[in-house]
Amino acid sequence: MLRLRAQKCLHLTRELFVHGRQLKHVSDLIDIHERTFLKSHVFKKLLRKQNTIAVADLSHFELHTGIITHVITPWTTHFARIIAGMPRPRSGRTHKPPYDTEQAIAELSAADPKLGKLIERAGPFTLRLAAQQSPFEALAESIIYQQLHGKAAAAIHARLLAGFDPGLPPNAPPANHPTPQQLLDAPNEQLRAAGLSHNKALALRDLAAKTLDGTVPTLATIRRMSDDAIIEHLTQVRGIGRWTVEMLLIFRLGRPNVLPVDDYGIRKGFALTFLGLKPTQKVTPDLLATRAQMERRAKKWTPWRSVASWYMWRACDLAAGKIVQPQ
Repeated sequence: MLRLRAQKCLHLTRELFVHGRQLKHVSDLIDIHERTFLKSHVFKKLLRKQNTIAVADLSHFELHTGIITHVITPWTTHFARIIAGMPRPRSGRTHKPPYDTEQAIAELSAADPKLGKLIERAGPFTLRLAAQQSPFEALAESIIYQQLHGKAAAAIHARLLAGFDPGLPPNAPPANHPTPQQLLDAPNEQLRAAGLSHNKALALRDLAAKTLDGTVPTLATIRRMSDDAIIEHLTQVRGIGRWTVEMLLIFRLGRPNVLPVDDYGIRKGFALTFLGLKPTQKVTPDLLATRAQMERRAKKWTPWRSVASWYMWRACDLAAGKIVQPQ
């Protein structure tokens, strides 16, 4: 049965998203691996309510820790509409990807003229990689940011780091990230004081333990590993799914050939670019690209699928009017 932390209601606008034809909830479960689903009759009832649904009305649903969303509105059907932004480096210094982006653009445009037209409309490839962190540090930050608004997550992250450096003056930026052993040794009270939920504290401790036993590799090691090997290793950590690792591959490690087929923005961008989806249409799950459709076309994009994926996000921005086209 679903167990939630002393909540009497769940807020629709922050905690529901659609995956296929299932309406799912991303609340703070005691057991991160527990599977639960909203029953269709419950969703029908939900649509007649203001903005919340009683915890008692929930049945089994699946928690997706890797997908972060920020605006969701109900329709008068059995679906919810999700609006999600493209992941970007959160803070700190950034640098260019370690591959030849001009070559990538040229080869993608030649291999897929329809994608080439999108590239012309969207403009230069401006992806920047976040400052280099160890896999342990990057994944710890990812866990903290899951399911939270960026500012709230940043505050929790800063308090967590400051808790391991008590000599710093108030509001000073933390100088060092805690080691895996320090995180394992930290009392629960210290993690709670930083604002971490019980579930995220468990995920961070599991990350620390798996870093110490070698499941999570060092930065030097991970640079020599294949994308598939990295995904296999890192998804063994509690709270880390394939999507989270794919974002790390693209935005932290600068891997050029990653295609996150479960990413909502990429599925929508693909539908806008290749499947005739109109910017003014309401997006229902049946209008989004399927894994098979994307993987079939993406054969043309190898070895630059990360760049093509970036332009799928740009297609969503174009549809939303976020990119101003030259006259």
